[in-house]
Amino acid sequence: MNELIEVFVVLSVAGTGVVACTLLLSPISRIFFSAKWQYLNRKLALILYLVPIFLIIQKLSFLSSFSKGKTKIQFENFGEAPPNQSLPFDLAMGVLIVWGLGITVFGAWYLYCYVKFAKEIKKNILPVSVSSEAYQLLHLKLRKMKIKCSVKLAYNNRITSPVLVGLIKPTILLPTKKMSTIELDMAIRHELIHLKRKDLWTKMLVLVASVLHWFNPFIHILRKEIHVWSELSCDEEVVSDMSHIERKRYGETILNMIEQKANTSTSFGVFLSESKKDIERRLTMMLNVKKVKKHTMMLTVLMMMTIGGIGITASAMAEEYIPTVVDETKEVSFESKAKEEASGGSYELNSVKRSDETRFRPEEWKRILSQIEKGVISWEDENGKVIPKAENKEAKYDPNDQSKEEGR
Repeated sequence: MNELIEVFVVLSVAGTGVVACTLLLSPISRIFFSAKWQYLNRKLALILYLVPIFLIIQKLSFLSSFSKGKTKIQFENFGEAPPNQSLPFDLAMGVLIVWGLGITVFGAWYLYCYVKFAKEIKKNILPVSVSSEAYQLLHLKLRKMKIKCSVKLAYNNRITSPVLVGLIKPTILLPTKKMSTIELDMAIRHELIHLKRKDLWTKMLVLVASVLHWFNPFIHILRKEIHVWSELSCDEEVVSDMSHIERKRYGETILNMIEQKANTSTSFGVFLSESKKDIERRLTMMLNVKKVKKHTMMLTVLMMMTIGGIGITASAMAEEYIPTVVDETKEVSFESKAKEEASGGSYELNSVKRSDETRFRPEEWKRILSQIEKGVISWEDENGKVIPKAENKEAKYDPNDQSKEEGR
């Protein structure tokens, strides 16, 4: 149970640290960094919500001592090291039960939404002719973009903009509304970029993280952020080689597809269009896309490493404060053991320390010493380590030693 709590806290703190830093820097980062950087940064937060990077580093032998030493130095600089904290077993079990119930509820809800989404898609799907223009454009783009996996194409009268669905068998769904050749070309390319970048898998992982960290508001913020920046970064890649006039045409294509709003969930597919507010931002950004310079690339990598480092450091510090789960019903304090032994109770004493003499009555201590000589009870050093029987014979303890030392 202690390991489960440790892993869970480290995951939650690391991911939240990255999301918090990203949101704080967002007003500035939107000006200087590309949509692709923004998307990758959100994906970094997602990874930290799912993979305990700090604990993995600790497990590696050649980094374990370094990471632990670094943590101790940090706490020494701030003050005293965190005290050992304990968490009652019953309370820990209660927290885990509530967490498990939340996972069940959220997981069941997402599963229900997925089943409903899949039924809507299958019920309204229409085949695309092999000789159609859309089919020819799809296979032309597949060869040009060097995508080797099989991609299906179909129409659906429930959607108003193209959408990519299917993790195992990817399918591009097109609206039944008539689209021009240019619109088809841009829409298919947009969805194929999502396919090439594995964006559907990213969205599924976001759902998994949302279920595991259902109580954490930052994971739900991250879920929306990943959806938004997935579309913005895809637009950025689509228009990167376009002229200003072509970019306007691409923007008009998106605007034409939001005249009617589709009643289909975006959690399980990647849509070309969304709300008008998001579209305004998309149009503004795509018209101002510039080629990334080398120094800008170096700065973006450095910033991402810094934000990731903040998240991992936060999880390392949190790990030091994670309380240990203690089952109080099974733990008996030494004082209660000593009292029980001193009162002639049935508790069996196996070992004692020299400093334990004051915990027993004089006659009881004499009896313990005689049992030590017989080998029934063993000596312990002050660290709680039992001294081997062979050493006990050589280290017989005189009860008057302590009084002699006090007299000196």
